[in-house]
Parts: sequence; C-alpha cells; structure tokens
Amino acid sequence: MKRMLFDRRKTSFFSSISNDLSYGHDKLAPFINTQFSLDSFSSQIDEKSKNYDDSFRAVLSKELMRQYGDLVMNDLVKSNIASLKQTNSFTVVTGHQLNLFGGPLYIVYKIAQIIKLARQVEGRNPSKKIIPIFWMASEDHDFAEINHLNLFGNKVAWDSDQSGAVGRFSLDGIGEFKSNVLDFFKNDEAAQAFISTYYSDKDTNLASATRRLINDLFGEYGLVIVDGDSPALKELFVPVMQKEIETNFSSRAVENTTEALINLGYKAQVTPRAINLFYLDTNSRTRVIEENGQYSVGNQLLSKSALLDLIKQSPVSFSPNVVLRPVYQEWILPNLVYVGGGGEMAYWLQLKGVFDALNLTFPLTQVRNSFQLFDKGIMKRLDKLGLLPEDCFEDIHQLKKQYVLEHSSEDIDFGKLDELVDGIASEMEALIIAVDDGLKGYSQSEITRLNKQLAGVKDKLIRQHKKKFDTSLQQIDGVYDKLFPNNRLQERYENILSVGTKYGLHAFISMVFDNCDPETNDLIVLLDIV
Repeated sequence: MKRMLFDRRKTSFFSSISNDLSYGHDKLAPFINTQFSLDSFSSQIDEKSKNYDDSFRAVLSKELMRQYGDLVMNDLVKSNIASLKQTNSFTVVTGHQLNLFGGPLYIVYKIAQIIKLARQVEGRNPSKKIIPIFWMASEDHDFAEINHLNLFGNKVAWDSDQSGAVGRFSLDGIGEFKSNVLDFFKNDEAAQAFISTYYSDKDTNLASATRRLINDLFGEYGLVIVDGDSPALKELFVPVMQKEIETNFSSRAVENTTEALINLGYKAQVTPRAINLFYLDTNSRTRVIEENGQYSVGNQLLSKSALLDLIKQSPVSFSPNVVLRPVYQEWILPNLVYVGGGGEMAYWLQLKGVFDALNLTFPLTQVRNSFQLFDKGIMKRLDKLGLLPEDCFEDIHQLKKQYVLEHSSEDIDFGKLDELVDGIASEMEALIIAVDDGLKGYSQSEITRLNKQLAGVKDKLIRQHKKKFDTSLQQIDGVYDKLFPNNRLQERYENILSVGTKYGLHAFISMVFDNCDPETNDLIVLLDIV
C-alpha cells in the first residue's frame, strides 16, 4: 500500500467545524482545554492527576475483569487492566455504538488511532502507563441506528421488537440476519467461519457479543473495552447524577456554551434537556422529567428526595444522555484524550462548561483519522482513464467536463472565442457610454447576457462531445460509486466484512494501524498499487 495525504478542507465530506477542529482554528480555543498535540500530554497528565479520584482505580480494574468474564484475554489486555490500579496509569479513549459486526469502517480507524496514540504518548512519558480504551455505547436506545450493515451495496438488517438500552438486547431472532450475511460469502470459507463465530449462544446479550468481537479483533494490541452499563461504575457517578437533579447544572452550562458557538457561525449538535438523565428499566429507557416539583421516573412519580434516594440505592437504573455520557466517562476514567468523528467532537465543544461546573478536567480532543481506500480495481480503472487518485476528489461533473476537453479528438479551443467576445463587450460598452453615460447599467446587463449566451454555446458543444465518451464517463461514474457510496466516504458506509475480507481481517487492521497517524490532520489515502 502506498499512502498519500489529502487536505480534508479541499473535499466536501467534512463540516466546517470538523475542519476547524482538525486544523486547530484559534476561535475554538475557549471551548477546549488545550490544543491537541503530543507535546500537550505532559501538562494534561499533571492536571488529570490532581483532578482524578484514585480510589476509583481499584473499582475500575475489578469491574473490568468481571466484564471480561470468560472471554479469552490477551496477556496485554490483562496487564493493562491490572495497571489501571496504579496511579501512574492513564487512558486514551474512543467509543462507538454497538453496530452489528462493527458497522461502518471508521470503527477500525478510530480504534487503531487510539492504540497508536497510546504508544506514542507513553513513549514521550516513559514513567506513565497509557492504556487504549474502547467505550461501548451499550445504553443507547436507538436500535434503528445499529441494527444493520451494508455489504456490496446491500443493506442487511436484524429485525427485532425489543426496546430499551440496546446493550441489554438478547440475541433471539438474530439467526436470520446472520444467514443473510453469510449468503454474501458462500465461496469464502474464512469469512464464513468468522461470521459464524459471533452473535451466537456464547453471548448473553448484544453488549457481550460486541465485546467479544472487538476483543478478538483488537485484543492483541492491548485494547481494553468498557461497558458503562454497570452497577459498580454507576455507583461512582452518583454524586454527579444527584447534582443534576438538585441543580440542573448541565443544561445551563450547555446553553451558555452553545450560544457562544452559534455566535461564531457554528450549528448546535446537541440540545440539552432540563434533566439530562434517563431511567433504565428492563425494556425501556425513558427521560426523567420534572413537573411541578414531582419527577416522572419510568411509571413512578417521585418527590425530589425520593428520587435522590433511588439514585443512591440503584444507580444502575439511571443512564446519562448525550450531554452527561462524556462526563460519566471522564468522571470514572483517568483519561487524557477523547478521539472521535467530526460530528462527535463538535458536540464535545458544547460541553466544556459542564466540566467546569464539576471542576472536572476536560480531556484533550482530537478528530479521528479518516481513510479512503483505492483498491487494485479502482487503480486499474484510473490508470486506463489517465486519471490520478487526487482527481477523484474533484466534483464529478467538473471532472467529466475536464476529461472531455482533455481527451477530445477535435480540438475545442475556447480561448480565441473568449478573446473575441471580450473585445466585442469592450467595444459595445464604450459605444453605449459614448452615446449616453447614463446607459452604463444597460451596457453591463447586455454584456452579462452576451456572456450567458457564450456559456450556453460552450455547454452545448461539451454535451455533444460527451456523447463520444459515454463509455469512459460511465467508468468515471463507476469509480465514484465505488469510492463514494451514497456520496459519502467509504468509511461511513462499507463494513469490515466487505473490505477486510479482501486482505484478511487481521491483515487489514494491521494495514490500518501501520498507516494511521495521530499527528496528521489530513485525509489518509491508501493506494493498492497494481
């Protein structure tokens, strides 16, 4: 594989706030702790050391060992979990929903990045142990977002009428989904064996199935997986949940920060509630709502004091929403940095005030690497068309026009025509103004009309030329469809099964790990040179 970097600002695939975060725009400084760089970790370690409750470490390490249960654990994973008990250990974190078979490819990219980042930070701070953490979003309740994957242009979904936190879903009825996935790999024994291994009777629920999958793929790198839907971990978070009920501190903090971001021209990513907690029941995850001094909690109506008691007695029955979920993570982990997608990191910017209200260290934040893969088939087509990989990031219509102009057997030279029209426009303007200086506006409108007529002539000629290049233009369409399914980067559509099986799943992960770079802000383009 050959690697090249492409400025993500020159593409249409990333938002302005994502680009400003990636390339370090100064106007975002008030919404973060420190601008991300490897040099900034030393001071971040010092700040987190003073801010983190080290009594959490033993609870965290013990609970993680319990969560791994009967999983086959790599020695490095065991060592990392044990190290969390030591005051010189810190974490780097990314997270993801419990998408089936990982969902879009970017899960591989964000995990590979934090593993490499952990090694780089530890290399610069050798007295510290830096542990890569994957946080499972097991308490999310939007099943429609995670119940499918895309394979070779087809959506394959698991239909289930379960509700509530998706991590608690049983795997009943998932067999049909797996059978449909296997149908795509009838001639690939390795893929069939891999697919058959997961989402089976070995797993008690979707969270345990996801942990086993991610552990098998990344355990050799020492990745530690955390499920926040845990009585032991929620107990550590009780003071924050009670403060939320007592003061509604988070909504006010987010609203103030959001207003400042909007004034800078950005859009809000999250809208806070008056109370940013859910109540978790067996098959439901419902908002905690206050009305006239009473609190709706599931099917109960409680006083404030009764609700505070319930949080203390049964913290696992409560779940932070999108506003407090990052706070929960940072409260219980000795974390230094969070790595996520552009949209994900954009909403972290709204949360700085929430952290300040708790005197909780705001982590370093980094937009994850994005990758674009040009496989051998794509490279062959580009070579045949005489195009370069970077040409594919141009607008497809503009690229087609340019292709026709460059490859036409008839020389279409608009230069002389442009020169003549410019001369006519100048002469016409001079003549009109000489007759009446008050007709200057009229002369400009006539020149505009003349230029529009010329543009129409050019477009007509180009369209006629396109007809001679139908095959080549269809091939360009095919290249774009493969590179940008549904007009998105591959990483937001393709699944590891459809891409990784070309190279071998572990070989593909190794390839991504070797080419990811926590210090680059650019889009990473991998070329499978023929």
